[in-house]
Amino acid sequence: MRYSWSIPSCVKALDELSREMKHILEIHGLVGLCFTIELLSRECINNSIFHAHKCDESKRIHVELSIGRKWVCIKVDDHGQGFNWRQAFKRKPEETAESGRGLTILRLYAHRLHFNRKGNKIEVWVDKKFYDQRRLSDEQL
Repeated sequence: MRYSWSIPSCVKALDELSREMKHILEIHGLVGLCFTIELLSRECINNSIFHAHKCDESKRIHVELSIGRKWVCIKVDDHGQGFNWRQAFKRKPEETAESGRGLTILRLYAHRLHFNRKGNKIEVWVDKKFYDQRRLSDEQL
């Protein structure tokens, strides 16, 4: 199943989208993925809102949620200038920094990441089986 949205570049639209995505995951029996998918999608979309579009609500962000047999994929495209993600991967955020931890969070929670060359489109992949097994382990405790 594939779901697509084009939202204005603002936090209010992100909040509404997060609720809708959570509902879709629940319908598909993926309650155990709700936190992870919300965290990852918020990181990606917040970067578009604050960095690419500078909170300009006239600009749009395209978001896609795909639910496959084995994977859930989030795609975010902001049509902004992009950024040098290769260089950003080399930097480690300071422990006391108030920002700059987004890529670290993405790398910790996603199973695969893919940026386009320009750095203004990202695909984030999460393995459904991994979270199903983790949920079963938690329930058995």
